Amino acid sequence: MNKRGFSLLELVTILAILATLLAIGTINFSSWQIRYAVEKQTKELFADISDLRLKAIHGKRLHRLSFAPHSISCESYSPEDEALAAGSKVLNKQLQYTITKGNGDSLAGEKVDFNSRGFLNNGIGMTIRVSSKANDAPFDCIIISDARTNMGKMKEGTCYAK
Repeated sequence: MNKRGFSLLELVTILAILATLLAIGTINFSSWQIRYAVEKQTKELFADISDLRLKAIHGKRLHRLSFAPHSISCESYSPEDEALAAGSKVLNKQLQYTITKGNGDSLAGEKVDFNSRGFLNNGIGMTIRVSSKANDAPFDCIIISDARTNMGKMKEGTCYAK
């Protein structure tokens, strides 16, 4: 640099360096967004499932959680409704990322019933996985067991609770 300013070569070099850093930063930012969007959806599902357990306990009513690949819904049933025919909608939520069983099978048509004590009605739990192209989200699965719900990270086909 002389007293009259920067040369054209110096300006072009600085612009090239800045463009390279910006391109690298954009790629990393995009993968971070996906990672944390998967974590956000997992945490929201966990909160919704925990909330439904509490509603079942508080209202002393059976709550049925139904799954689809891109949505969940919940109905509340009165204690007298033995046939589970006329439930009232409690929750209907669309999801950004696909949810599957822990082994990758579809959740379409799967149902989980929480009885009036907050336990699973059939006593058989399940693992739900939030699927995306990025597998490095800190939380990407939920374990629904008889008496509790945990979030975790999928590793080699198994959800490890954190």
